[in-house]
Amino acid sequence: MDREEEEETLAARRKKLKRKRADAQRADARAMTRAGLSFAEQSTRALPRDVLLRIFAMATELPADVADDARRSTHRTGAIPLVPKLASTCRAFRDVLRERPESVWRVVDLSYGWCRPSDAVIRRLCASGQWAKVHTLNLSGCATLTDKTYAALAKHCPELKHLDASGMGDKVTAGALASIAGRLESASLDHLSLSPARGGVRGATTYVASALTGRLKRLSIAALPWLGNDVLPAV
Repeated sequence: MDREEEEETLAARRKKLKRKRADAQRADARAMTRAGLSFAEQSTRALPRDVLLRIFAMATELPADVADDARRSTHRTGAIPLVPKLASTCRAFRDVLRERPESVWRVVDLSYGWCRPSDAVIRRLCASGQWAKVHTLNLSGCATLTDKTYAALAKHCPELKHLDASGMGDKVTAGALASIAGRLESASLDHLSLSPARGGVRGATTYVASALTGRLKRLSIAALPWLGNDVLPAV
C-alpha cells in the first residue's frame, strides 16, 4: 500500500468516526427529547454537577453589566436575584444549588430592592449555613434591620470581609456593628445613623471606628456632617 492509499484510508476512518459521534449525539438528543427534558436539564447531564455548580458560583461574582454604574469596578452581580432565578429554571438546577448552597452565596447585594430583608430572613439564611462563605454583603438602605442581624452575621459569617451598611437606621447600636468590624477589609458607613450609645452618635462612631483595625483597607464614612476630628485618631 503506497502513501496515497494510506492517507485515503486514514481520512476514511476519521470520517467514519466523526459520523458515528454525530449519530450518537443525535440519538442522545432524541432520547432526551422523548424523556421531556428541558435544555437546562440536558446541560446537567452533559456536565458534571461540580462543574455546573462552579459555573453558577462564578456567575454570581461577575462584574455588573450596567456600563454607567459608578461602582462597576467593584460591584458584583451577586446571588440575588441570580440564584433564585436559576433555582426556578428547572428541578435539575435547583437540586445542584441545594447540594452546596454556600458555594453560590458568597456575594450578596440586598440594596437593589429584589427582596425586603428583615432580621428574621437574614437570621434564617445565616443559621441554615447558606451564608457561611459570604465575603461581600451590601445592606445599603436596609433601615429596618436591627442588632439581631449583625449578631447573626458575627456568629455565622466568619468570612465576611466587605460590608456596605450605609443608610442604616437608628435601630442598630454601635456594639452590634463593632462585633464584626474587626474582620472587615472594607466598610461603607455613609449616612451612618447609629443608636446614641457610648457618648451619643459621635461617640458611637468613634467606638466603631476604633474596632476597624488590622485588616481594614478601605473605609467610607461620607455624608456625616457632625463627624469630628476625634474620630480620625481612632481610625
